[in-house]
Amino acid sequence: MSVRTLDRMFVETGSEEVLGDTDEWSRGILLESKVVRPVEGGEGHEVVLDKDRWDIDAVNRLSRLDAALNGALWPNEVTWCGDPVDGEAFVDAYTEEFEGVFDTTEEYEASVADYVDCGDGRP
Repeated sequence: MSVRTLDRMFVETGSEEVLGDTDEWSRGILLESKVVRPVEGGEGHEVVLDKDRWDIDAVNRLSRLDAALNGALWPNEVTWCGDPVDGEAFVDAYTEEFEGVFDTTEEYEASVADYVDCGDGRP
C-alpha cells in the first residue's frame, strides 16, 4: 500500500518535490533498496513496483524500508482523493480497514489499486 501511494504521489506531485520533502535518511534508504530509482534516460525518479527488483539486503532489514516509506509519506500529501491528507494517514486508514481481509495477493492488489485511485478498496 505504501509503495503504491508513493508511486501515485510521484505521478501527481512530481518525484523531485516528494523526495525534496522527504528526510535525507529515508530518501537514502529508498534509493539504496532500489524501491526508488532515477528514471532511465529521463528526468526525476520513479517507484519500482516489482518487489523482486528491490534490494532489501542493501538496507539490512525490511523494517528500515518500512520506516523510510513512512518518512516519505508523512510529509507529503495525498491530494487527488478529495481533501488533502498526509500520505501516512491515507495508508493507515486503508490498513485499519482492510488488514487481514483478503485471502489472495490478487484480491489485496486489486483492493489497493482501487483505494489509491480513490475507490472504496473493495474489488
